[in-house]
Amino acid sequence: MNLVFDIDGTLTEPHQSVAWDIRPLTRIHDVFLCSGARYEQIVEQVPEAREMRVFSCMGNEYHHAGVVKHCQHHRFKADLLAVLWRAGGIIEYRPSMLNVRVDPDLNWRRTFCANINSRFGDYDCMVGGTRSVDVVPRGRGKEQIANEIGSFVYFGDRIFPGGNDWELAQRASTFHNVSGPQETREILAREYACPI
Repeated sequence: MNLVFDIDGTLTEPHQSVAWDIRPLTRIHDVFLCSGARYEQIVEQVPEAREMRVFSCMGNEYHHAGVVKHCQHHRFKADLLAVLWRAGGIIEYRPSMLNVRVDPDLNWRRTFCANINSRFGDYDCMVGGTRSVDVVPRGRGKEQIANEIGSFVYFGDRIFPGGNDWELAQRASTFHNVSGPQETREILAREYACPI
């Protein structure tokens, strides 16, 4: 069975290392990681990722066993960048995406993304981690990996309309919107026979 996991808030606490051994999971299921983070950050948080299939930067970069298999790039419009900068965000450029650290208030971020999406129809702005939004060219969010892996189960913590896990979850055969790594572990033990 293909299992796909977001990282922050799903396998790990935000910006922390995984607190449990995921190797038994990889012995009984095909495991993929998919995150808005850069590959190097994913490996810091989940050292086993070096031997796994990892979609980083919202799926715009793919590594298999540590080797880059594909990487997409995009030149973002200057007027979009100006709006993001004026919002006071710290903008981090990643392959075909922008991670923008802004006000941590979830409602503020949802409203901000709705405004970006209505103003810039060729981009998708989604609520990311605990204080960020992710901006990608339309259709180049996490959902783009669905065709690469066939049928799958998805675990994420931002599975709501406007969240950066939403579109991928809609393409999964089953999805689990989790509150953190402890809930992820409980579901794996209960529903997927994972000895963790």
